[in-house]
Amino acid sequence: MKRPVFGFLLFFFALGLAQAPCVAFRLDDTQDDWMVSVQKAVMGALKRRGVPLTIGVVPKLFGNYPGSEMLQYVKENLEDPTWDLEVAAHGWDHTDFAGPPYTELFELIGMGKEKLMDVTGLPDIETFIPPFNGFSERTLEALKDHGFTIISSGITHTHGPCPRTGLDFYQLPQGASTAKSNGETPVVATETWHQIQSQIASDGYAMGESAQRRNEEEKIRDEK
Repeated sequence: MKRPVFGFLLFFFALGLAQAPCVAFRLDDTQDDWMVSVQKAVMGALKRRGVPLTIGVVPKLFGNYPGSEMLQYVKENLEDPTWDLEVAAHGWDHTDFAGPPYTELFELIGMGKEKLMDVTGLPDIETFIPPFNGFSERTLEALKDHGFTIISSGITHTHGPCPRTGLDFYQLPQGASTAKSNGETPVVATETWHQIQSQIASDGYAMGESAQRRNEEEKIRDEK
């Protein structure tokens, strides 16, 4: 589903691991025809720096025709042994995964996983990114039944391995952001940095959200 405010969400994780903190990146909303130049620019920048990346792909809107520029770009980079790129399922068609019954969730999650494996040639998809950060115990059960092991969301009241159920999912909640909740009002860098430090102090790691807007696509085109 194409949304008018966010082109995509780029999440960064600052993990406080002993004396060797690290950063991991997640790029959401990968589709055939949605801000392709922006997403390729971000992916290229991370690749040049050797930074691993997880992309959250919307299965229904990805790989729908052989000439898909984004699909080919993703496949080329998956085959590149010099860069660690992971494909995660970002729902099915970018609808909320918190409300539907288990049977519907099981079907949608299964379709999404099968579609991504088919178009990318990957043997498995293990990470799920719920659209709008919405999920329930039913979602977790359906994910487990399809072999998923990681869920990445922006829900801030959960910590570490998912405490909602006895299921062994690893979850990283969001604790920092570069924008207010409307995605348009920026947060100054010092405030974001304070949020990161606060979550590292309380949880041992931090996850933050960086919002990119549609006008960033025009800016990147102009800079080429």
